Amino acid sequence: AASTALVAAIFARIFGCVSMGSANKGVVLCVGSAAFFCIPASFFTMRRCGAWRGWLAVLYLLQGVGRAVYESTAKGLFADFFPNDSTAAFANCMLQTSSAFAMCFFLSSFLTGPLLARISLVLSMLTPLGYLLAVRLRAQRAKAEPQPHTEEAPGS
Repeated sequence: AASTALVAAIFARIFGCVSMGSANKGVVLCVGSAAFFCIPASFFTMRRCGAWRGWLAVLYLLQGVGRAVYESTAKGLFADFFPNDSTAAFANCMLQTSSAFAMCFFLSSFLTGPLLARISLVLSMLTPLGYLLAVRLRAQRAKAEPQPHTEEAPGS
C-alpha cells in the first residue's frame, strides 16, 4: 500500500512537468484514465483475484499512476477551466470527491466486486470523453463571447 503513495508522488512530479502546456494535460488525463481502466479490467482477465500473485504489484503501480493524475493534472485542469473563480472550482472538486466517497460508503453493502469493477470500467472510459466535451464547450463559449475591439492609433 505504501508503494501506491510512492508511485503517486513520483508520477505526480513527472506529470506536473509533462503537463505544463494545456494541450498535454488531456494526454496525461487519458494516461490516468487508462491506468484506472486496467485495474478493474485485470479483475476480469485474471480470474477475479485467483491468479494475481506477483501481478498485484502492477495493480499498486496502476493505482499510483491514476492517483498522481488526480492529485496533479486533474486539479490543474480545474484551475484552467475556471481561471477567474478558482475558489469555487476547487470547492466544486472537493464536493464531487466527497460525494463520491459518501455514495461508495452508503452503497458498499449493495455493490459487489464485479459490479464495482464494471462501474470503474465505465467511469474510466467516460473521463476522457467528459474532458473532450468540456474542451469543446469552452471553445464554443470563447467564440461566442464578443472580442474586445482595439482601435488603431491615428496615422498608423
